[in-house]
Order: sequence, then structure tokens, then C-alpha cells
Amino acid sequence: MTDPKPPTRAPLSRPRILKAALRLIDERGLDALSMRSLGAELGVEAMSLYRHVPSKAALLDGVVELMLAEVATDPLPAGLPWRGLLADVARRYRSLARRHPGAFVLLVEHPERGYVAGRDATVGVLTALEAAGLRVVRPPEGWLLKAWDGDVLVDLITEPVGLDAAQAIGRAEEVRVLGLHVLALRPEDVLTSMLLARTDLWLDFEGLLRAVRMVRERVDWDEVRERTRESPYAVGFMAMTEALGLVDGAPGRPAPGGG
Repeated sequence: MTDPKPPTRAPLSRPRILKAALRLIDERGLDALSMRSLGAELGVEAMSLYRHVPSKAALLDGVVELMLAEVATDPLPAGLPWRGLLADVARRYRSLARRHPGAFVLLVEHPERGYVAGRDATVGVLTALEAAGLRVVRPPEGWLLKAWDGDVLVDLITEPVGLDAAQAIGRAEEVRVLGLHVLALRPEDVLTSMLLARTDLWLDFEGLLRAVRMVRERVDWDEVRERTRESPYAVGFMAMTEALGLVDGAPGRPAPGGG
């Protein structure tokens, strides 16, 4: 008589690790999650997890990604006006918070995690808003996705170009606007993104010049120059602002028109 074979363990994978992490947080709380406790939950050594998730931060990003996938699992209902669609999305987030109160804290305390992980989840929302009659606009710079409700413009979501979104939001300053606390990106990050978005197919500098006039005294222009120096369009724009007297010239560069 042969000995029975031991039960086969499911192979370790990123999806399996993320599901176990979310389950552990649901059962024991966010503070209980560590690579060691997660390894014990899965019956493996903690070090083996790093083949699939390189760090705890990456693990937490994956947990947020998993939660947001729940929001996007079912298609948005057809035939609703756009306000009804957004209300449906809000209800889904409320349900998500009730199902995963411990993990939902990640979205509340670290909005950059949801910003990065949930970027793909916006596609379905935009499609549904278009079907509901809104005209969705995706400007070339990718900085703001917009939708028109008749002649009313609604900003939907930001997607910076040339920036690490998590790092940019991590550098943002909390400000109070109309009684609300919101995160404001550093002007250097905003201008860098706007400059790097310029291409030979889209060289409209009018709005950018207005922005420079409003914030020029608050900007570290040497930082902006360094971060955009690979873009000939950004270099050209900076030369133009210097010639107009809006921005001081780079150190060591002769003033426009100088001998």
C-alpha cells in the first residue's frame, strides 16, 4: 500500500499573494499585515514573496488595485443620466469601504495609491459618460480629461505627463479651498508636465503663458529647466519667457539681446 500523496499547494503568484493580503487585512487589520505574517498565512517563507512583490509598498499598491477591480467588476448601468452614473460609482466606493474597512484606509490616507492603481478603472466610467450623452475630451497634454454637459465643462480626472504620479502627489501641499482640504501639486510639477506634453503636433503656448504669469514668483525655474531640458519645445518656451521678461535667464546665459 502506497502512502497518500500530500495535498498539492497552489503555486505562489502575485494574484494569490494580493488576495491573501486583503483577506488578512479584513480579518486582522492593516497593522497586522507584514511580509512575515503574510508568508505565514500562505505557508511560505517571507523572502519567497519578494519574487512577486518587490516591497511592502508594492504589496499595498497591489491591495488597492485589487479593491478597485471590485468597483469595476460589473459594467455601469446603461440608460442612466450622467449624474446617476456618478452616483452609482459613489455607491460602489461606499460598498467597498464597508467590505474592506481596514484596507480602505489606504485610499483615504494615501490617495496616490488609488490614483496610480485605479487609472485603468476610469476607462469604463468615461465610456459610460459618453453613452449618457456627455462629450468627453482628452486634451493632447493628457493633463485633464474633460466632459461637456451641454455648454457646461466638467473636469473628470487628472493624468500628468512626464511625472511619477505617486511621487508628485506625495510632494503636494494640502490647502483649503472653499472649505475643503485638497492636495495642490507643486507648480514645478504642474509646469514640467505641461511643458513635456508639447509636441510638434500640439504647440499651443497661450494657456501655458497665462499660467507662468500667475505663478512665476513661486517657481524654481532652474528645476523646471533641468527636468525639461530634453524637450526642444520646452527649451524654446523657456527662451521665449526669458525674452518676454517673465522669467529670469538661466545662470551664466547672456540676457536676450545682450552683447
